Amino acid sequence: MPYPLPFLRPLVVAGLIVFAFTLVLRFFSSRTILESHTAFALSQMVEHIHQTDRAKFPRTNEQLIELLKLATIDWNSCRIEGDDVLDGWGRPLTLTFDSDKQRWTFRSSGKDGLAGTDDDIEQVTYGFVGVDPKEKP
Repeated sequence: MPYPLPFLRPLVVAGLIVFAFTLVLRFFSSRTILESHTAFALSQMVEHIHQTDRAKFPRTNEQLIELLKLATIDWNSCRIEGDDVLDGWGRPLTLTFDSDKQRWTFRSSGKDGLAGTDDDIEQVTYGFVGVDPKEKP
């Protein structure tokens, strides 16, 4: 029995193809693209801090977030939301400042969302030469 509307069959087939393609794309993008976006955003954050002048070197998370909001960073699927920097999966990064070494560590818990596993992504600044750790921000 023919379809009452002749365009319905191709429309349903096209819809199923698009749906299958979306599932495949989502599977692969969640494994590689989001990881690349996160690693790239972290490397840009580190580079921006390395280029920051001594007077603006951030020593608190609040100062860091304000500095990053003004930075020209290609965030891709990462972003700043409120007081959090979110990775490609939309989860907050762990931002840690080591006052003794004057360096920041940025860590994403990766695709699995669990800290301390093999898929974690981490970048560390090399510190800021000449910053006195006891100096108040």
